[in-house]
Amino acid sequence: MARFVDNFWEVEFNSTVGFDIIMKRLHDGREACKEYEKFLKERAKAEELYAQTLIRLTKKLTFKEEIDGTLRRSIDEVIAQTETIGNSHNNMHQRLLEEAKKVEEFRETQREVRKREEELVKKMQSQKKDSYSRVINSKKNYESKCKEADQAEESAFRARQSPNAKEIEKLTNKKDKTRSYAEIADDQYKAAVDALEVTRKDWEKQMATFCVKTQALEQDRIKYLRNSMWVYTNVASIQCCTDDKLYERMRDSLEKCSDKEDIDSFINSKRTGSAKPAPINYECYYRDRQRNSNGSRMPRPAPPSGQPPVPIQRGLLARNGSIDGTRRTKSLRR
Repeated sequence: MARFVDNFWEVEFNSTVGFDIIMKRLHDGREACKEYEKFLKERAKAEELYAQTLIRLTKKLTFKEEIDGTLRRSIDEVIAQTETIGNSHNNMHQRLLEEAKKVEEFRETQREVRKREEELVKKMQSQKKDSYSRVINSKKNYESKCKEADQAEESAFRARQSPNAKEIEKLTNKKDKTRSYAEIADDQYKAAVDALEVTRKDWEKQMATFCVKTQALEQDRIKYLRNSMWVYTNVASIQCCTDDKLYERMRDSLEKCSDKEDIDSFINSKRTGSAKPAPINYECYYRDRQRNSNGSRMPRPAPPSGQPPVPIQRGLLARNGSIDGTRRTKSLRR
């Protein structure tokens, strides 16, 4: 496997490109952890809502109109197992929240380690940058002093041809002084370079440690999220298996549901009898009157109160036959 420590260096002395790339990867990984944590919370919320909906549904529907029997027992089993499924999904909601909390704790632990290593490297980067600046300034001063010394020596050399001894002495003193300053600048420049090398080595060591630890952090993050998603998958899979077992109980109950048994039970508990009502026969009004009078003449019915009696019409009797109603009855039957 490739290593951070072998692949994130830069030739430019004060470059931080490699460090910046690693830090961006760590920050992006932290955001990925946050998003996964949010996913778990939202998934838990969905499970909670589903569980509450199922439980409310089982409380709302009672099927109280259904009589006792195999169907009623199947209905009760379906309702009971549906409530159990709701409670089971509520447990899944709690399990997912616990997993989200673990992801948050893992993310914060990584943040602390990352922040500590980041600060150490930035501190060394700052020291290296300051040392580098001192070296550049010391070098400029050293080069400047060397030029001044060289110019003073050249002037003193030319003055040797001059008859003015005082001028020669002056230039000679200046040559010695500028050379002394150049030597001091040289020592300062060397000291600055040596100090920079010490700082550079310390920075390099710290940067190497940073690369090793941040690679370990990234590997841990990848493994942790993979394992956490595996846990999530198992939780969801187990929930499906639990649901299927509960649905199987429903199926077992439904297999025992018998329309014949429920019909027989209903009849046995609510039966009113097997005898049917007798048919209603036609009863002739005049025939009954004839039997009661034994062939005697039927008396006329009394007229309504307040009205004179209606006289018997002879023609009517002649047309209908006798007053006993025999032929009238036949006419009525037709």
